[in-house]
Amino acid sequence: MNKYKVSLTFVTALVLLIGFGCSPALIPMGKEDRAQLINQAEIGAVNHEPAAFYADAGVYGMVGYGMSISAGKEIRKKYGLEDPALAVKASFIQALQKDLNSVKVRAIERPVTDDDLAAVKNAYAGAWLFDFKTIGWGSAIEGDVEFTVRARLIRGGDVKVVWQGTCKYETKGGKSKLLTGDSPALLKAKFQAGINPCVNDLWSQFQGKN
Repeated sequence: MNKYKVSLTFVTALVLLIGFGCSPALIPMGKEDRAQLINQAEIGAVNHEPAAFYADAGVYGMVGYGMSISAGKEIRKKYGLEDPALAVKASFIQALQKDLNSVKVRAIERPVTDDDLAAVKNAYAGAWLFDFKTIGWGSAIEGDVEFTVRARLIRGGDVKVVWQGTCKYETKGGKSKLLTGDSPALLKAKFQAGINPCVNDLWSQFQGKN
């Protein structure tokens, strides 16, 4: 197995384990909650600040984790990489509005900085809201990229998660070097290519098909 792919997967596991405990499990939505959602006049949609971008340094362990986070911060700033959750949120909202017809979805642009449910609820005054967060994203030395986005539906009355889904996208077999002239456009294109598959996966989970 390619050592860079192993390292990238290892770093992904560390990011999720250290920052979030583990990858979130699917929480299916009940029929009663779905019926209530359809009858809402408006639903909110917020996004979080993303997890730190990591760039595989080809080094294992906690030292490698620290190096990958440091390198990722530099690459994200230099290349202007946008949080995948923003595009996932926008596309998911489009699908939601088509599905619910008369229900308005109001997107809140300012990102939430606290993952606590009460803090998320404070970002929107309405009764129901979706939130989207990139809980892991990064790139390998060989040019592969990956990201994981978590989506939740929060019922405002009792501040409870009534649906939760995740999608993970990753490329395989990239051979381009990160720090070359065409790297910014290439990395952005690779992340962009994962948006539709990610949204489709989340939508299937939301519809109860997964």
